[in-house]
Amino acid sequence: MSTQPEQLADLAARLQGLVEKLTSRVQYLEDVEAIRNLKWEHAQASDDQEHILERMMPLFTEDVVLDYEHFGRFEGKAALRQLIANRPFPWAIHYMIPQSVEVAADGRTARDVCYLWEPAIQRNPQTGEEEAVWLGGVYQDEYVKENGQWKIKKMKLKLELLSPYTDGWVKTRIRS
Repeated sequence: MSTQPEQLADLAARLQGLVEKLTSRVQYLEDVEAIRNLKWEHAQASDDQEHILERMMPLFTEDVVLDYEHFGRFEGKAALRQLIANRPFPWAIHYMIPQSVEVAADGRTARDVCYLWEPAIQRNPQTGEEEAVWLGGVYQDEYVKENGQWKIKKMKLKLELLSPYTDGWVKTRIRS
């Protein structure tokens, strides 16, 4: 038969374990929300043509890798600055559609997947004139926590659609 002090010690140990589990779970949820907010800020910064550089640069690690298949691969913040300076779309609205976020057990790295749907303006490669286009694809991103802040370490965009509005995606799914 256990004594009251033993019962209290057992209860305290169980409560301590529960508090640790809840603390870990809350931290995980806070990390997921922080990454979603980071991705949201990335979309907003991408569409803010006037302040794109100052809004975009703090979101990324120094050694960021941007793998945009159709548009090229860019490594490091200097390459990111160059990409922003020569961006292929002078106007766009980024819609990031449901995002799946997985934070690693160590709480220092994470991955996500989300869909991109983007009406934009792009120069026609044949005529040089600006025209409306539809973009669609899948982002597969990697994140790292630096000094308590989540940053984008790698972005991979698998392009599924780059279609002139006038053609539609039945005629031209991905423009060359």
